[in-house]
Amino acid sequence: MIVHFTLLLLYLYGIFAGGRLVKGTAKNVVFILVNMTFFFLSQLTPWPIWGTLAILFVTEVFLYYYSETVFGENWLSPFIYGGWLLLMNLTLQSGGWLTETVAVILMLELLFLGLSYNRNYLRVWNAGAVTLVYALLIYADLRILVTSPFVLIAIATLVFALLETTLRGYEKGFLHTTKELREQMLSQQYHEIQAIYLNMRGWRHDYHNHIQVLKATLDQNQVETARGYLDGIEDALRKVDTYVKSGNVMADAIINSKLTLAEQKHIQITCDAFLPDDLFISDVDLCTILGNLLDNAIESCDKVAKSERFVRIYLAMQKEQLYLSIQNAALEEMDFEQKHFISTKRGNHGLGIKRVAAVVNKWNGYISLNQEPGVFATEIMIPNK
Repeated sequence: MIVHFTLLLLYLYGIFAGGRLVKGTAKNVVFILVNMTFFFLSQLTPWPIWGTLAILFVTEVFLYYYSETVFGENWLSPFIYGGWLLLMNLTLQSGGWLTETVAVILMLELLFLGLSYNRNYLRVWNAGAVTLVYALLIYADLRILVTSPFVLIAIATLVFALLETTLRGYEKGFLHTTKELREQMLSQQYHEIQAIYLNMRGWRHDYHNHIQVLKATLDQNQVETARGYLDGIEDALRKVDTYVKSGNVMADAIINSKLTLAEQKHIQITCDAFLPDDLFISDVDLCTILGNLLDNAIESCDKVAKSERFVRIYLAMQKEQLYLSIQNAALEEMDFEQKHFISTKRGNHGLGIKRVAAVVNKWNGYISLNQEPGVFATEIMIPNK
């Protein structure tokens, strides 16, 4: 019974650690108590399998009534952990090859793989290393026959605790870094938009002066002088004119501020954007996506000849989903780390791409990064859920 209870605790830990639930709330306490009740009642019957099925059902109901977002993101986890819990209990009950020690070790390994996957830290090397460690512990239990199986369980639990602490440390560090990056990006975005606004405000302030000058020159029949003056105004206005008017204020502000910088770097710009004023994605997330990708595009163009620099943008709603395509000039070849956006030389931009991917995943979207000769292309599709 102790091992079955331990498996239940590990199952509950997987639900809470991987489900982004708020800890310490009354509904969480009720959820745990209900599961404990089903567990102990099932131990009094000759069919404890029903207790496991009841726990799985209660978990799904709990996630559904907790919030639609939590249920939509985590409904599959109870089936994975619960199905594994059911398999462990059935095998133990049948008296097969599975020992109680092995059952706990396998549950710990499944938890690590599942939580690592949920946090986007699952890699072949760490999954392989952990699997090897737990395989050695299982071998010790089945072949060496350690006197006290609790020693192996304690070692397996300690390994899991160390790994979980490390994962949480990485996650906390990444969130802290991306928070600083987001604040820095938003601050930069604010100053860029403010500069454009002040420039346009200055033109509005000088409007009457320009009118007076034109009237004076025309009164003196200096038509050519007036025409030259108008040409000068037209050239200056191009510097404050907006590149895109998509219909969405935030998207226009971000794109126009970035493309103003791109023009100063002699980058050829092509932009088509068509968006509703009330976009389903939040302004902060939209700023994160557009700001980071356009910064990367401009930086990439800086590395090629001025005559070859270009940025092409297409942004629109297509069949109830937000579609974004950005193509920009790039070096002919990128090294392995640059292709995977983990090069330390990329600095904040590497973190920026990870942040974009995190936002896209948050909205259950899709992101594609492709490198072709002289061109780097990014495509994003986010469904309106």
